[in-house]
Amino acid sequence: MTQEAVAGRLGVSRSTVAQMELGNRAVTSLELDRLATLYARDIRDFLSDDFLEEDAL
Repeated sequence: MTQEAVAGRLGVSRSTVAQMELGNRAVTSLELDRLATLYARDIRDFLSDDFLEEDAL
């Protein structure tokens, strides 16, 4: 999925998504919830210590 598509689903700009991916911007709880829904993941997956780099969006 493109950054533009993710941005549209989150209601943010593409550059905001890029900053999230780079770790330069925090993800809000609402954005995290939307990301979990978008990628069909349980929100707890993102908060787990077992969440691996290879699982990164």
